[in-house]
Amino acid sequence: MTGKFNGDNMALNVTVAVTFFGAMLIGIFSGLSFNVDSRGMAGVIGFLIALAMIPLILAEVKLLQKCSFNADNDKVIFYAGFIKHIYNYSEIASAKVKTGFIHGRYGTSPRVELIITLKNGDTVTFSDIDVPDDVLSTPEKHKEFHENHQFTKLSNYINERAGKPDSNA
Repeated sequence: MTGKFNGDNMALNVTVAVTFFGAMLIGIFSGLSFNVDSRGMAGVIGFLIALAMIPLILAEVKLLQKCSFNADNDKVIFYAGFIKHIYNYSEIASAKVKTGFIHGRYGTSPRVELIITLKNGDTVTFSDIDVPDDVLSTPEKHKEFHENHQFTKLSNYINERAGKPDSNA
């Protein structure tokens, strides 16, 4: 079983922050390393180098937002850009899906969350942020969307392999 989704995860936020900070440091130190006679020119060069790295950061954000999963008989693998998460079914206690609205700083956005609880007590959440606005407008559309979403099918698949009953009802 395979699928693709637009993710929204903490790894994306941390990677962007680290990359942006790294780009600024590279720009500053590169600018300071130039032997320039004019005052302030080293700072300008460093700023331009850091500014040139912004398209790379934006490309990385887009890359990390594109996520996919691949589930076989032994394990489920999630890919977020170049980050790979592997979970064996023997490690998974249960999986469930939650569909609804998330209230954030910039308003409300619909999303579907796959929540995997591991046997050691940890919880892992993957979010699909590519949800049409109208599917949550009525209870009937909400139920139909939830039942047919790939996360619901994946959750059922995981629970069957982990030996747990369906927890998405």
